[in-house]
Amino acid sequence: MKALVFIVGGALFIACSVFGRRVEKGFLANCTAVDGTVVALKEEKQRTGNTSHTVVLPIIEYQADVTLRFKAEVDARKHRLTRGKAVRVLISNDNPRIAKLEARFKGSFLLLNLLFVMGLVTTIIGIANFDPASVSLPFLNDPFSLVAAAVAVAFLSIKLAPSIRYLLNHGARHRENAWEVVAEPETSEQPGTGWP
Repeated sequence: MKALVFIVGGALFIACSVFGRRVEKGFLANCTAVDGTVVALKEEKQRTGNTSHTVVLPIIEYQADVTLRFKAEVDARKHRLTRGKAVRVLISNDNPRIAKLEARFKGSFLLLNLLFVMGLVTTIIGIANFDPASVSLPFLNDPFSLVAAAVAVAFLSIKLAPSIRYLLNHGARHRENAWEVVAEPETSEQPGTGWP
């Protein structure tokens, strides 16, 4: 039975890796590279299980039809991003308010490839240790349970099929993550006096 868990788990890892690569490649195929500048660094606490750690996220400004900014999804320390540093920004051709830091994709493809290899190794280990005689499915002898399982699988397939088909054809939708920079109005008052 453990071998079956390895096979199913490995297949899920492989499926997640393939889907993730498809999403990332879909974005890369429909984007334009523009120049951007790191204008600020923002510290945020992130929680993983019972531990929390601090990451420094860069705020990046770039020019589309208007000046836009977004908070990148990478730790500025790991990518050696400092205030004023020039970076490449990938923006969606469909919506310039969807932006990603170009350097982010190298790391994400590395993780997706690692996930694929882990899934492949896990599946191979599961197949190598699989013993069909150890798999016992007693519900196959009960017609009511068999029909209930078949109906549940059919219902799930019917409900999920449109979503899965859409994701496979169009990829996941990226959400808007950039906001417009509003210029502060100029005043004619002299600094420090409060008078025009």
